[in-house]
Amino acid sequence: MNRKFSADKGPPSKRALILVGHGSTRFESAKTTTEAHAAAIATRGIYRIVRTAYLLGKPSLNNCLDNLRANHVVVVPNFACDGYLSRTVIPEVLNLTGGTTERIGPTGWQGVRVTEAVGSHPLLDHIALARISDVGRKLRLPPEELDVVVVGHGTTKSRESFRATNRVAAKILAARLANQATALFLDEKPGLDEWRDLTTKRNVVVLPFLMSLGKHCGEDIPKLLGLNERNPVLRETLIRGAAPFGPETVADRRLWLCPPIGADPAMTEIILDRAGLRDYRPRTKRSPNRCDRRRHGGS
Repeated sequence: MNRKFSADKGPPSKRALILVGHGSTRFESAKTTTEAHAAAIATRGIYRIVRTAYLLGKPSLNNCLDNLRANHVVVVPNFACDGYLSRTVIPEVLNLTGGTTERIGPTGWQGVRVTEAVGSHPLLDHIALARISDVGRKLRLPPEELDVVVVGHGTTKSRESFRATNRVAAKILAARLANQATALFLDEKPGLDEWRDLTTKRNVVVLPFLMSLGKHCGEDIPKLLGLNERNPVLRETLIRGAAPFGPETVADRRLWLCPPIGADPAMTEIILDRAGLRDYRPRTKRSPNRCDRRRHGGS
């Protein structure tokens, strides 16, 4: 086999995209944003097949390449940072041999490429800045009266999440969108439970630098902020992804919680850019009713 792999050339009938999320065995909301972006891509007619797959839950990453009738397959990790999961776990689970793996698929030769994670894309910083700018403007909060908390997952096993979250906080501050912008974490120090001690203004906007709702955004973050995670209005607001929940009074603070950054509609374009199709302009659009629950596209 000696063909050149290309995700962005050739007819759509020969291309497939697999969008990989973390998923959850308990929280269906962990799939919401990944499924929404996949559905949006499927309607454009760029790929013959658009599938979603998850490390946890179904459809499983383990069998996402089964019966995949496409010659050029691009796998995009829908994760907040480009670390162990995207660089090691996904290729290992899919039994891939490198950045691009050539194999024999159901229709003959097949090239499979795993991209960098969407969260490491440089345009993600602009989405974060736009989100905070929009929130401040709509709430009529001048920057000097507003503190921002950017929440990352964090892990002592890798520094990628730590660096990415701190980078976003630094850019919000450099853009003068807030009096203070602080990076806090769920799985390392400084922890989100310290948010009252590490903010000074009465108005605090919290931006989760995460790709999906799931347990972290739907349960862990509200609890650590002192909010009622069972509040149906909070959950519905985060799932819709358009506006922050709040204000809620916690101690002496007025608190707003934004949906995870991965819920922003602009993330669809970042996914396509990761796949190598940023400048693609489809000639025709495929009807969205051709999507089913497992695949957004053909089989």
